[in-house]
Formats: sequence, C-alpha cells, structure tokens
Amino acid sequence: MPAAAAAVVVALLAASSAAAPAGGLAPHLGRRAADIGGGVAVMAAPSVVLPYPTADKLAPAVAGWASRFAPAGLPPATADDDVKHCLNPMHFAQTFDDGPSDPTPALLDELKKRNVKVTFFVVGSRVLERPDVLRRAFAEGHQIALHTWSHPHLPSVPSEQLVAEMLFTARIVKETIGVTPKFMRPPYGETDARVRSVMKRLGLVSVIWSFDSEDSAGSTTVVRDMTAFAARTPKDGPVTLEHDLFATQARQGPGATDGILAAGYKIVRLDECTGMQAYDDSLWNGFSATDGLAPVGVVPSEPAASSTTAASSSSSIAATSTSAAAAASTSPAPSSAAATTSAPAASPTQLTGVVHAPANGAASSPKTGQPAAHLGGALWAAALAVAAATLL
Repeated sequence: MPAAAAAVVVALLAASSAAAPAGGLAPHLGRRAADIGGGVAVMAAPSVVLPYPTADKLAPAVAGWASRFAPAGLPPATADDDVKHCLNPMHFAQTFDDGPSDPTPALLDELKKRNVKVTFFVVGSRVLERPDVLRRAFAEGHQIALHTWSHPHLPSVPSEQLVAEMLFTARIVKETIGVTPKFMRPPYGETDARVRSVMKRLGLVSVIWSFDSEDSAGSTTVVRDMTAFAARTPKDGPVTLEHDLFATQARQGPGATDGILAAGYKIVRLDECTGMQAYDDSLWNGFSATDGLAPVGVVPSEPAASSTTAASSSSSIAATSTSAAAAASTSPAPSSAAATTSAPAASPTQLTGVVHAPANGAASSPKTGQPAAHLGGALWAAALAVAAATLL
C-alpha cells in the first residue's frame, strides 16, 4: 500500500471512530465551549465540520464568525432600511414564517394551483427536520429567506450569538438548496439598533410587515381580514406576516391569497417587491468549507421554477454515502472562492456533505439531516471501503 493511501485509510479510520458513536447519527459531535466577554458560550471551529446546534436552542457563538461580523464598536443602524412595503403599490408580498413543517406541502399544493410565488422565512433547525419540504418550495419557485436558528427574541441575544443564529441557518439552507438567502425577518418583529447593525454587517435585508394576519395568536379569520385589508384604498404594496408552522395557520393562507388577487394585486416574492436580489453567496467569502465556517461543498444555484419537481426532492442515504465516500477519497482543499461559487452540477437534491435519514422514520434514525462528518458507523465503513479500494 503506498504511503499516501495508507495515510488516507488511517485518516478515515480516525474519522470513523470520532464520528460514529454508539448512537448512530449524532448531531452534536465535536462541540466544546469556552467563554468570551460576558460569559457567551463559544463553539470552537473544528478542523472539518462545525456541527449544528440543538434544535430550538439558542445557537452558541462561533469565534471565527463573531470576529468578522460582531466586532466591538459597530455603528448603530436605524429602521430606515427595514422592508415593510413593496416599491410598486400594486404588488403584494405574501410571506410565511416558521417552517418548513408538516403543513407546508399542502400550502405549496394550493399556491401551485394558483400559480403564485411567495416568500418563506425558514427556521434553521426546522430545515434540518424537513429538508425535503425546503427543497420542494425552492424548486417550485418560492423565495427562501432566513428566520434565525431557534426563533429567539433578538434584542436580548448577545451579538456573537446573533451572528451564529443567522449563519447556522444560512449554512443549512445553502447546504440544502445551494443558495444563501439575502433577506431575514426578526422573530416577533423584534429588533433594535444593535440587531439591525449586526444584520447590516452580515449583508442581510431586514423585513418586517405592514399587515399581521394574527394567525400566530390563534386567529381563525385570516381570510376575511386579509380580503378586507386588500380591498381598501389607496393601494400601498403591502407585506404580510403569515405562518406555516401549524395546520390551523397554513390552511388559511390559500383563501387569503384569493382575497389578495380579487383586490387586483399581483402577489410577488420579496425580491420583486423590493428590486433586490434574493440570494448572495458572498456572505461566505474568506471562509473555507474545510474549517466548518462555510457550507460543506458546492451545490447548484437557483433552478428555474419548473425545472425540478417535488417527486425529485428526496435523496437516499445510499446515494449520499457514495458521495461522502468519493469526497473522502479525494481529500479536496477548496479555496474560499470555491466555497462560494455554484457549480453546474446535478439537481438540488444531490447535496454534498449532508445526509438525510430514511423516510421510513425508524425510531433510532430521526429525519434530521446532518453534515457528512456525523454519518453513522455503517456509512463510514462504506466510505472507508470505497476509499481503500480506490487507493490500493
């Protein structure tokens, strides 16, 4: 066995033992905390993959991100740049927060029937739970935007963790659909000068709303209220706040869509509403995918709305393990430019460095998608065998 091949096999064995504990898929390997400043927990950037935080828990700060995007002395930003209305008074931006979730596919079905494109503000930890739904929404032409990792009250979150909340979400979106969203919405619409300043430093566009459907407070009259709101004059290019986390919320969306259209509005995505681009991978400039600070691998850019169907939006463990084995056998060292350039590869379902558990929902395998470094022992054994066969 050549020395180089032996080194690769040894490295794979080490990765296997580190990434395949008795529990199989393990979402939080490699985490270690330290303290900075006022006791903010810091997740040190590992040498290969930065693991995702616990679902629905405040993301710990990451030193490599915080040093760039949350330095001391950032100038405060004002509400002047918050998006609340469209440029064209006859445009209406219908937006949904808190998914992707189980009710989202039924909403997508209804939007497709009406040939309407909306914007989904997604929670990062829910993308891990339902990557298939995110891929479908994106493939069908809807805009994807950021809504933090754990849905916290942002004014109470330290700046270092504000950055982590946004970048963990941006990273899982990039690894799932191949683009980095430019728009964000603060949970509960809560923001202040400091939060705006950090978002501006990240290059993100903050979106609030001009009409709150009140569905998150339990309203069951969203269709009636939205229809009445849309019918009023003068027209002012509204931006809505709706939700697709629960069925009681999502199922009111299509009726609201009908009321908006009946009032003569054109329903648009936020990029058309504002005249700004929907996605921007330059967020990752200067970072490397090999140190975990940028998304793992490169996947295709935004597809045409009709190019990918929902039927093609699921990937198998076997296909992903083959990709992981191939990647392990070549040991690439991408530059920061490579980590931010979309390659004309296969469909958005062929993710580099992300694995999704089987659709049968086995009790020991949650449907959460995890980075490739968290593959269970069986998959790493397969990767090791392929790499060894290639190099021997």
